Amino acid sequence: MKIRAVENARVVVEPWEPEHHEHLRSRPRFTEAGSNLTPSNYSRHWNSSLTVAGNGDLYDGYTAYFSRLAAQNRSDRSYTYGNAGDHKYSFFPRAGGDASTDTVVNALDDVTCRWSDAAGSHRTTVHAAMPKITRQAVADKLRQLAGAGCLVDLVYSETDAGTWSALHGVSGITHRYYQHDDDADPTTPRRIVHSKNRLISGMYAGSVQKMRWTGSHNWSGPALRNNDEAMLRVTTASVHDAFEADFQAVRAAAVPGVDDDVALCRSDDADGHPSARPRCVDRPSRTLARQDVRSSCTHRSSPEARLPPAGAPASGGCRRSRQRTASLRHDGSMIDPTAPVVPPGRMKQTRQPDFTLPGNMRLRPWEESDAQVLVRSCLDPDVQHWNRPGRLTTDTAREKIERWKLRWQDEEAAIWAVTPADGTPVGLIGLADPDLPGGGGEFVYWLLPAGRGRGAMVDAILAVSRGAFDILGLHRLRLTHSVANTASCGVATRAGFAREGTMRSALLHADGWHDEHLHARIQGDTGPA
Repeated sequence: MKIRAVENARVVVEPWEPEHHEHLRSRPRFTEAGSNLTPSNYSRHWNSSLTVAGNGDLYDGYTAYFSRLAAQNRSDRSYTYGNAGDHKYSFFPRAGGDASTDTVVNALDDVTCRWSDAAGSHRTTVHAAMPKITRQAVADKLRQLAGAGCLVDLVYSETDAGTWSALHGVSGITHRYYQHDDDADPTTPRRIVHSKNRLISGMYAGSVQKMRWTGSHNWSGPALRNNDEAMLRVTTASVHDAFEADFQAVRAAAVPGVDDDVALCRSDDADGHPSARPRCVDRPSRTLARQDVRSSCTHRSSPEARLPPAGAPASGGCRRSRQRTASLRHDGSMIDPTAPVVPPGRMKQTRQPDFTLPGNMRLRPWEESDAQVLVRSCLDPDVQHWNRPGRLTTDTAREKIERWKLRWQDEEAAIWAVTPADGTPVGLIGLADPDLPGGGGEFVYWLLPAGRGRGAMVDAILAVSRGAFDILGLHRLRLTHSVANTASCGVATRAGFAREGTMRSALLHADGWHDEHLHARIQGDTGPA
């Protein structure tokens, strides 16, 4: 037996005898799921999956996609799609810059909202359960469909200012918000809707149909333009009906959309400051019964679908070590879990700050207009050698900048542009993957020739370090570099980062594996900062 799996989560299972491959094409089973392979996705998130048996063309399409991922050839990440009977698959990312190359918008363009037949007048329904609705073109299209008479019903866990506005204040759209803090424990993940299901019942592409889209594809910008994602359309009515029942169960567990009319769901945070991507903070009533958050459907070559028995037990779920750690006393009793060093939410509740540096320099968040600087940085020999950034186009550079903004809100990164008085960046500095619960972070930085030789990077590291220690509350910051990069070693030393040791063969460069120096600074260290 051969099992192939990709996180977020496509699984192909087949009895494997190479000499009989053509004979076995009709027998493999294929599962498409929106779930990540984590305990929280199993025990705390609403997820769904679809299993298809006996569709050799669908199997071949997904195994070809899997092979491309396994090859790890980033130059071969083109958008592909294909038809397999009642199924159509699409594999992302998809290049483009507007709604004409948005696969979700393209599909919604085929919806007719009102039609009549011998039985009378009818309206098409569009239902979706989606973790993120942060793609403006999709929100605008849904608003347009509602205006044309479609009945749009949404369950979501996150929007942003623009999409929130598009989806509210229009007749024909109902929305419910699901982000349930059921245990009032800030260290456990909230219960959210994580399935990526879109259901259409009505007039589509000139005929009356019931259709369901599923997969890993979120309604966010990176899911369309940058990520390896899969989306599967199924035109079998029984599959639609099974997942419509699941949608109604999710909807019943959520709160009405009118209750998400709060500052953090729109354009301002709680203090009235503009927010790059505000989050909703409403919670369902604490009296809401806990729901089993797993759902699954099986689809065979003879159409049938089923949902699991109601009330199936959910896994207790492990916690990632970054969130919280726990230990046992010698007598076997549990020691209270260690509280996170930086409480969840502290970073995203503040705007990313600017820093003023000596010599008329400053740090600020990257802006879309800086995209060409990123493109040029990838052509600089020193940046390319020491930082290995790969190559960027203007479009992919803009997408990278947008992801940096989102990662601040997700508490996953803090990236600044290093700029002189004219505002054109000459470098980059940031904490690429801060471990907030563990109280740590690691620097990433580079400078273009125009920014070198004036001590700007030492000043930038000192400024970010002060903010990380004094404002954010981190305990330890580290900095690593190739032992051959003497300039970086000097920067770390002048910024007060003590050299703690050498990590052998730690990073692969174009000329082979390099040892790296590890420098660090902890809260309370004396020195330049």
